[in-house]
Amino acid sequence: MKQKDTSYSNFVLQLVLVCTILILGSTIIYAFRSDLIPMKKDNTDQETKEDSEKKLVDQLYQYVTYGRDLQPMYYFFQNKEITSESFDNMKKVAYAFQLANKDEIMNFTEQGFTVNGDVYKKWIETIFGKDTLFDNSKPLTLYTNDLLKNSIVNIEYNKEKAQYVVTRENGFVNEKDEQINNFYAKFNKYDINNDDNTITIDEKVIFTGKEWNNDNTISNIKVYKDIYHTKLIDEIKNPTQEQIQKFGINDYLKDANTITYTFKTDEDNNYYFYSSKVEE
Repeated sequence: MKQKDTSYSNFVLQLVLVCTILILGSTIIYAFRSDLIPMKKDNTDQETKEDSEKKLVDQLYQYVTYGRDLQPMYYFFQNKEITSESFDNMKKVAYAFQLANKDEIMNFTEQGFTVNGDVYKKWIETIFGKDTLFDNSKPLTLYTNDLLKNSIVNIEYNKEKAQYVVTRENGFVNEKDEQINNFYAKFNKYDINNDDNTITIDEKVIFTGKEWNNDNTISNIKVYKDIYHTKLIDEIKNPTQEQIQKFGINDYLKDANTITYTFKTDEDNNYYFYSSKVEE
């Protein structure tokens, strides 16, 4: 009987082992058959795409908002509709200065630097499109917070050397310390249309006017829809310090002006400024 029991036990163990191997083998085969099981959704690619889009949109938004916090570069506010072709050719040189970087300039010192004409032309075309017309016949004065920190610079084209000469001027740019700014803007939304290779960015903006008491405190804040102060949205008389500190565009988004910036791709599939429109 003992011999019989032992043989039976061995048989059962062998049977269990064979079944286990078959089950494990089937499971492994099943696991590798992507057509048999639903794959777990991987969000990595989607997140990477969204991050890439956000980075691109931020870059394009910088193209059109450059300089306006440091100086009155309100060109997009002042014109109801602009295209790359109708854009002021002198101002193209000014806006392109934002792309200046130490890797592409020469003779950098705290007092200035030089830029080859073809390099500067590349910066202009990056923002405004290939073969865009521009004008470098007159010197430009800019307030910059980039390579030459908080300074006023003069940009002049040397035709003989085919170079732009950037020189620090006397004076410096103060950080914004006004209690109420001249304008408030807020990124609203963007849309990418792959069918016609365009990106549109909507921005909300309001403008302010201020009146003062004899003791240099604000007696009145007027909120306008437009830069020319013709369309009044709100008026705050004798504002408290708390009202001044909390003042911003968020309370006026419904009535704020909308500026739509449109960017298109060139033959190298790079986005450049195509047009802007103030939609009231």
